[in-house]
Amino acid sequence: MAKSQKSSPTEGKKQAKAQRREARRRARRKRQARVWLKKRGWYLGGLIVAGLFGYGVYTATLNAKVYPPTGIAGHVEQFPPQHILTVPIDEAVQKHLLEHGNQQANRPAILIQYNCRDCPELVAKLTSIARRYPDAVYLAPYPKMDARIALTTLGKLEVLTDFDRERVIKFIETYR
Repeated sequence: MAKSQKSSPTEGKKQAKAQRREARRRARRKRQARVWLKKRGWYLGGLIVAGLFGYGVYTATLNAKVYPPTGIAGHVEQFPPQHILTVPIDEAVQKHLLEHGNQQANRPAILIQYNCRDCPELVAKLTSIARRYPDAVYLAPYPKMDARIALTTLGKLEVLTDFDRERVIKFIETYR
């Protein structure tokens, strides 16, 4: 004869007790998770915000444009050997020129710097302008900048994508 499929009353009680125990265990885990998030949620949120901020600074650094200096912090007391150069002027020396490179008037010098390879026409045009102002203007290449031509003096920067004689002379006349 086959055993009866009916369970005894004690087995039903055991199952109900096990189900209640499991429900309490699940509820306790949920409470623990909420408490954990309350305690650490600000920390995790802060980490996420800091990570996003760091990423923004990193990408901004990658996309930053490079131009010649316009301030004097970190300068050296040195002048370049001449006003028209075919090699870049060291940045610390550029900063010194911005302090008082115009020796006649004890004023900031004006630097005309260019970034191009094999552009003798441009260099000739810039040289002819620089020769008109032998005490106030320095001309040199600056290969690491993003612009083609940069005009700088203390606290001022003008960037040119192409040669513009009038703008160059106006900058010099304004700030010399």
